Amino acid sequence: MAQPFCAARLATILAALARAEPGPVRRQLTPESCLRRTLVAHLPTLTPVASATVVRTDREKAPAKAVRGLRALSLDRAEVEELVGSMSHAGVYRVRLGSADAVLKVTEGDARQRVDARRELSFYLELAGSVPVSTPRLLATADGGQLTALLLSAHTPVAPAARWERCEWLAATRQLARLHAFEVPREDPWVHVPWVRGVLQDPPTDLAIDYWSQTVAAHHIDSLLRDPASLARALDDGPMGFIHGDCHVDNLLRDGDQLIWADWQVAGTGNRAVDLAFLYGRGYADGANPPLEHMLEEYLVDSHVEAAQLLRSMMAAELATLLFGWPTYMTYHTQEERDRMTSRLVQLADSWLS
Repeated sequence: MAQPFCAARLATILAALARAEPGPVRRQLTPESCLRRTLVAHLPTLTPVASATVVRTDREKAPAKAVRGLRALSLDRAEVEELVGSMSHAGVYRVRLGSADAVLKVTEGDARQRVDARRELSFYLELAGSVPVSTPRLLATADGGQLTALLLSAHTPVAPAARWERCEWLAATRQLARLHAFEVPREDPWVHVPWVRGVLQDPPTDLAIDYWSQTVAAHHIDSLLRDPASLARALDDGPMGFIHGDCHVDNLLRDGDQLIWADWQVAGTGNRAVDLAFLYGRGYADGANPPLEHMLEEYLVDSHVEAAQLLRSMMAAELATLLFGWPTYMTYHTQEERDRMTSRLVQLADSWLS
């Protein structure tokens, strides 16, 4: 049974919001002027709603999920707007509580999705205070039955990847290097197989052939499709560390000049190159031209990893993602974007085999 609205509960959360700062900051981001110029301050206008209801969107299930999340947190009265663009299985909502904003993240569904949601909950409860990057602050949580709900401090989205400047890519890379050096927890839920390594255990080769055979990449990737194990070996040989696991610009926020790292559902032990490859690859797919060479130089300053090994692992991670991940999502992209990624695959495949 849903708990009734609790005024004391709301007062506690509002007090936390009033003093909320990003989860611990080990050092301030260098306040380059370009960071200020690319802030995105506009969010959807929130519409007041009645108790236990939310604004309707074009996805009927989303409002009901928000209602269940709010009720689980004993917060039936709120203004809610769905934040579009989330690729996770969670429903993500901007929530107005009194005069303050927060973010509500609600996960329901199968066992795998709940495992990921509980891993993120464990991150905020156990590790957010120790990792050397800034994170949202956990304000309230509910976990039981068929639902896991997190209420987090709200922050400003960063600019789209295509508008990032060189200094921003380098700042994110520096912070990623520090995160990777964080002492890796040696127990569940942090020891698991990252997606890109898991997909190489049983690669969807037919899916890759169906899509890429219709492109100019077809004759460049034959040997890779015959021997995807070569990509797995390169990942297994790469430098390990504590990785974010879903590292791309859409999972980064801002608080002033500080980067705020969000969405920790798949964090844990993994090849460091996976994060770097995804940060670069997703940025490239979104129309950016990240300064890869300078990013690698920045990463290697204090990382104490072998450059050639790191680069080889990055190529393997990006190739695996393009070959076996992108065909599922290419239909959501324009022809120009699909051509761009096809050219990138050809470039990577030729480099890999040379």
